[in-house]
Amino acid sequence: MKKIIQMKESLQEFLELLNENTIAKLIDRDIDILNTEIEKLIDIIKNEESDNENINTRGNAKILKDIEELKAITDRELFQLIKSGGEDFKIENLQEIIDTNLELKEDLNSKSAEKVLILNNIYNTLDELDSNTINFAITKHNSTSLNHLYEANVQLKEMGEVLVETINPTEESIIRQEYLNAKANTSLNLIRISIKEGVALEHMPLDELNKYIDKKVNRYREIDKIAEEIKSIKGGKEDYLIPKIIKTN
Repeated sequence: MKKIIQMKESLQEFLELLNENTIAKLIDRDIDILNTEIEKLIDIIKNEESDNENINTRGNAKILKDIEELKAITDRELFQLIKSGGEDFKIENLQEIIDTNLELKEDLNSKSAEKVLILNNIYNTLDELDSNTINFAITKHNSTSLNHLYEANVQLKEMGEVLVETINPTEESIIRQEYLNAKANTSLNLIRISIKEGVALEHMPLDELNKYIDKKVNRYREIDKIAEEIKSIKGGKEDYLIPKIIKTN
């Protein structure tokens, strides 16, 4: 943490010293701004004379704007640089981390949008999930996933009138409830988490999908609830909260 604070302070100092004139002077001295240690750049700028005559600043506004974008760098991104080991504290390396994270974010957004369309299509097609779809899917597969139910529903529509073997009413009720619970709790946040973890929600058996949802979604709801309740400690409810906090931990 101390290292991150030092890096942020150095970066802030460097950006405060930087302007079109200082960039011109660094370029005039054949100094590679992007590939030189930031602390070294600070020393060079501080030791430069303040004479601004005959300095060509053409094109430096764009360079300055690009570098100033580093103001938005996060502690996590600085930690990435530290964790990468041999990477030096240079503008080029910081920009590379930011660009990589931006690409990953854009890729996640693209995959999330695609997954939302897939799951919306499944849920809209299945609606409240009729008995024929459940019965047809369970006779074809050992375990039932959202995708199995969707395929069964599509096949039944294509086949028209067909006699479907019925299963135990209790089993059918459990499958429907698992489906409805998954449908009610499939949020964009859950989809993003599943993509990051390489989990295909539509291909998970329904019981496993519900356990996954409970782990990823309901756990955060409980944490949020406890966080709100902790605020009531000042109201003298400590004894009520202690068992819940112990249970969560």
